Parts: sequence; structure tokens; C-alpha cells
Amino acid sequence: MHCPAVRADLSLQIKTTGPVTLWSIDMIRDDISDADREKALQLMYEIIRQSKGGLQGKARLFKAFYLANLIHAHNAPVCLCDWPIVKMPNGPGIHEFPALIAELVDRGWVEQRDIQIGPYPSTEFRVVREDVATTFSETEKESIRGAVEYVRSKTASELSDETHEFSRTWQESDIGAALDVYVDLIRETEFQKREQAIEELKKIFR
Repeated sequence: MHCPAVRADLSLQIKTTGPVTLWSIDMIRDDISDADREKALQLMYEIIRQSKGGLQGKARLFKAFYLANLIHAHNAPVCLCDWPIVKMPNGPGIHEFPALIAELVDRGWVEQRDIQIGPYPSTEFRVVREDVATTFSETEKESIRGAVEYVRSKTASELSDETHEFSRTWQESDIGAALDVYVDLIRETEFQKREQAIEELKKIFR
């Protein structure tokens, strides 16, 4: 999810040699900076802070991270956080999540505790410090708030089902690959036109 300029035209990356695909599947890029990491930590913290009373389950945290980027790119459109979002079996996930959440806990910003949901073990994330100053603008916080409100209104299963049905980049990627989430912003009619163009390319390169 490399977005120095959030793909101004959201154009698909069409390969012209070998098999033609909808877009190139990105592996985790090797130029992740300390600033990218700090932004990811702040975004995770802000999501948990916006979840008044705590956020239950990694699935909601993962989906809120993905949706905050998607919502903000749709509204702005500028990049909210240039940290890799990766394909996991149940939907988009946060790259290096165990290390990131451990760092947030070590900083004393958040806590995670084991809970039970019926017979199943889960995790709850809560803010420990409410006074941490992040670098997000009010507009960016509004996008994060929208993502949090959305995931809190859904079950984990509903969130996974929606990703499986509507996220084109999740559908087309391999497990562990970085997702180009901005592909999910392309309107259906435009996407269909591009699919048709790709079919024409396939005929040429067969």
C-alpha cells in the first residue's frame, strides 16, 4: 500500500508481458521508514482511543485500520498511513501486528487483555493514556472515527464477509501479500470497463 500520492487516478497496473492480470500483486516493500512505523503506531492508538470503552478482537482493529485508510482516501484523497496492509485469511491485516501492539503496550499507551466471548478466547484493547498527542489532523481523525463506528456496529464475521465480497484487492492477492487498498475505491462501472480492456489485451498477448 505505497501511497506517496494515493494513485491520483487510481489506475490499474496492467502487465504487458506474460499473463495479464488486473493489477500487480505487491510483496512487502523494503523501503518502510521509521516515520511509516510511527504513523502506524499512532493510527492503531487513535483507533483504540476512538473506541470508547475498548475495542474487542483483532478483527475489528485490523478492519478499522484498513477502513480508515480507505475512507480518508475517498474523502481527501491523500494518504492517511503508508504502512503495509496485508492479506490474511479473514480479511486485511496489519503488517507486523504483534510487534506493533507490543510496542504500544511497552510505551504505556494501550493495554490488551484476554477476554471470553462465549466459549471463545479473544482480546480487548484499551487506552491507558488519553493524553498522547498524535500527528493526525481533525479531518484525519474524522476518517478514523468513521472507521471505528463502522466496525463497532458489525460482528467479526460480518466484517470478514464484506471484505470477501467487496474487496477486489483482497480477492486477487495471495496470503501475506501487501494489498493495494486503493483499488477498492474504483467505481464498479469503471472497473468493468477496465476488465473489458484487460480481456482485449489477453487476446493480443496469447
